[in-house]
Amino acid sequence: MTQENESNLKTSSVKKEKKPKKERRTDSRGIASLSFIISLFDRLWEIICCALVNGFWGRVCSGHLKAENNFEHGFLREFMFSDKRFKKFFRRIRKFLSSNIENCFLLRQGRKIIYFFISAPLNYFGNFGFFFGLYTIVVFFVRKMIPDIESSGAEYLVFGIAMILVSLPMLFSKLSATTAITKSSIAKAIAQECLGISDEMLARNTVSKKGKGNLMLFFGLVAGMLSFFIHPLKLSLFIIACVIIGFVAVTPEIGVVVTVFMVPFLSFTENPTIILCSCVLVTSFFYIAKLIRGKRVFKLEIVDGFVLFFGIVILLSSLFSAGGEGSRNAALVSGVLMLGYFLVANLMRTEKWIKRCVAALVSSATIVAIIGIFEYFFGNSSSEWLDVRLFAGIRLRVTSLFDNPNVLSTYLVLILPFALCYAIMSKTKKERFISGIVCACFLISVLLTWSRGAWIALAVVAIIFFTIYTRKTLRLFGIIILAIPIVPMILPQNIIDRFLSILNFSDSSISYRIYTWIGSLRAIKDHFWGGIGYGPEAFEKIYPGYAYSGIEAAEHSHSLFLQILLALGIGGLLTFIVMIFLFWQKCSEYIKNPENESSKFYVSAALVSTIGALIMGMFDYIWFNYRVFFIFWIILAIGCAFVRVGFNEMERKQEVLHESFNNHKTTPDV
Repeated sequence: MTQENESNLKTSSVKKEKKPKKERRTDSRGIASLSFIISLFDRLWEIICCALVNGFWGRVCSGHLKAENNFEHGFLREFMFSDKRFKKFFRRIRKFLSSNIENCFLLRQGRKIIYFFISAPLNYFGNFGFFFGLYTIVVFFVRKMIPDIESSGAEYLVFGIAMILVSLPMLFSKLSATTAITKSSIAKAIAQECLGISDEMLARNTVSKKGKGNLMLFFGLVAGMLSFFIHPLKLSLFIIACVIIGFVAVTPEIGVVVTVFMVPFLSFTENPTIILCSCVLVTSFFYIAKLIRGKRVFKLEIVDGFVLFFGIVILLSSLFSAGGEGSRNAALVSGVLMLGYFLVANLMRTEKWIKRCVAALVSSATIVAIIGIFEYFFGNSSSEWLDVRLFAGIRLRVTSLFDNPNVLSTYLVLILPFALCYAIMSKTKKERFISGIVCACFLISVLLTWSRGAWIALAVVAIIFFTIYTRKTLRLFGIIILAIPIVPMILPQNIIDRFLSILNFSDSSISYRIYTWIGSLRAIKDHFWGGIGYGPEAFEKIYPGYAYSGIEAAEHSHSLFLQILLALGIGGLLTFIVMIFLFWQKCSEYIKNPENESSKFYVSAALVSTIGALIMGMFDYIWFNYRVFFIFWIILAIGCAFVRVGFNEMERKQEVLHESFNNHKTTPDV
């Protein structure tokens, strides 16, 4: 009887849960209409993609390999390498330089020092650090007691105590540096995964000589005494720099990775541009040394050729510039920083090394983004870079480790697509969580710069990148378009006001830019063919004669394209446009037929990164900051390096397949 009651209750509950027929019909109609809209969006996007791939743009973007082949076997190669006498002369010079470099005292001693640092026992470093810290404390009290000398700050005492505390565990350790690195998962990950230090180098035998231990003690004593004249923090940074240079001498690729990582943190130095140029030159020197000895390669492709030609145009324009010596210095700095492109394109010959370079970019940019977020919430309110009449509700525009919010936004927009790559390619929940936080930090920091140009660039970058990832992206964009009416109820009012002010000509920032563009166009009219010369000094000398009243103090034209045209003339602008077009063509052809899925996303990131930078370049001169200028060329090189490695891998696989087919064909049947 109870079973019958239970069954009756179940059937009655099911009947109660059933909806009326009218409600069910309306629900099914709603689902059907929604699916119809989604399928309509999918169909529309499929038609657009097919038209782009199979139409004129698809034919244009698929001509890179043909252009590359023509460039490789063209006039330049025939002119330079067809002559046997030139080849013989080149071999003689290379042999002479190779023997001299091989026996160079500095390189030999540098290698010895590095191998000693890697294989030395930890107590050697403990001796050095302990006496360095101890004598720094002694110097602190000595300077306090001498009345005629300015007393040291408390940082001397803190540094000395910290150095002693760090050195004490090492003093009593019996491990070598290599053993300590291999036993620590974090240190091993940094050494091998980030810096690419080989297993052979980490497997070197421990050097344990009492004399060398005493020598390290003596060096610590000398370093502590030198802190009387030089700040101990600067001394320690100099020692670390010397060790890194030693590693770069052995593996120049480490120089590229370290330089890319430390770009934003050079703000803590007095001359960030000079230090950045020094890093590029040191890495270039050791790369050339390896190249001459035949241990590295150099290949000039068509995009590389146009980058080289653009650099030559910059250098030549400075010789006849109105800015004089200042323009020549600016052109020389830009030329040195453009060497970073060739270092990445030629040193990063494997996918692992390119990914290390990308990881260095993303990790340092993440720190910059986090600092920007903290600055907004814990920094002092500031009306700098804002029109207070229109945007009184904005506390401040964050700058993080850069001097300008627009520079910060450009830097983050350049690197954000690579962070999106990590988010897409994440496999585990932990990786997805970390990459999600990283992308959120980027987005929030870009938002807090309140740069409208960056917001537009970010939207375009997201649309193109996710469209390459999947064609179903249009569904999301369709939903966003339909949700526009409810956006004001979700977003804060100051963000909406800031975005809508793009066409508000009463905003002082927009009106200032428009009048600067008009003044720049006036100057271009008179210097269309040859330009006024490269550098801010030339602009500051020529522009005031064409500027509107009150806009004479502009430092640049607030447009990348106008600035290139004004500085280098029409020839320089056309060279830049052709170079960018060839780069986009190269990336597009590889994305269409990639070697693997991960490299496709990295190349897509490099492609959309340059697109975002050029969109921002329409509203600002993004190369005004030399570090952003350097990062622009590095990202260009990363895209080219991925494409080069991918095409080489595909050629290698085809050759292996062809050889196996020939071997199978020539084997007699049994």
